[in-house]
Amino acid sequence: AAVRGHGDAVDALLARGAAVDAANVDGHTALMFAENGRQQVERLRAKYVAAVGEPAAKAADAHDANLIAIEDARRGHARIVDALLAAGADPRARDKAGHIAADFAYHADDDGGAAAGARPEL
Repeated sequence: AAVRGHGDAVDALLARGAAVDAANVDGHTALMFAENGRQQVERLRAKYVAAVGEPAAKAADAHDANLIAIEDARRGHARIVDALLAAGADPRARDKAGHIAADFAYHADDDGGAAAGARPEL
């Protein structure tokens, strides 16, 4: 649920006592997936705006609708990160390769860097 940005599903799982730091076979936790998703959406927004510009203040068009969808996705992932942290997720938990959630903000891509907005608490 965290990897796809399904906040309601994450909330339901947490309410039913899901282990907040449960990990997959690679040691990846829900917090790692949620932070990775948040960072991917941040990069997508930055690249989209660089390509087509910020929406006009008064124009309502497909460009604005695209940015609205991107912003909804960003907020959804950020909300999941916040919910997992509030439920006690360990931001210092390490996967099998030694990465913590904050490291998932740094994936190689065509610009070679991390997105703006890295969270200091991770």
